[in-house]
Amino acid sequence: MIFQEILTGNLSDQHYHDLFSGNDGIIPKLNQLQKTFTEITQQLTAFQIARIFIGPILTYVLQNKLLGLPVDDSDLTLIQKQILANLTLEYKRKRQLCWCFLLYLVKIASSNHHRL
Repeated sequence: MIFQEILTGNLSDQHYHDLFSGNDGIIPKLNQLQKTFTEITQQLTAFQIARIFIGPILTYVLQNKLLGLPVDDSDLTLIQKQILANLTLEYKRKRQLCWCFLLYLVKIASSNHHRL
């Protein structure tokens, strides 16, 4: 509904401000979430945290409701993993491991190539 109101211009500037930045708005709540759960990477801004949640959830809703494509519990499990990995930046460690593994494979492949 929020997106519909933004797109149609029915959301007033004050309502928009209150919704996101007001005392009970989304941004203060995300800041409090970050303070409460220290596992969340402290360098993330409230807007970055919002994008971490919105991206996978919006894609799921579009896939299911707008496009009518099938979804199941594995989709929801993946969304949870994506959100947690991005909030904790866990993927960064996994990405580094992936690069090390890839370099190792390249090294093996090039050493085998020289043997031929």
